[in-house]
Amino acid sequence: MQRGIGDKRAVTGEDIRTATSLALAALSADGKTILYGYEHIRRGYEDFIKR
Repeated sequence: MQRGIGDKRAVTGEDIRTATSLALAALSADGKTILYGYEHIRRGYEDFIKR
């Protein structure tokens, strides 16, 4: 799910695969992205931020 105004957008990852995909997409997108559901990534991938 995506909501946004201007260059800001908020996305929600409902499971580990969706949240990871959205995080990677947010890194390549212009503007700012708020990712909800990050706890799925933290629970499923050790040291995701370091990679």
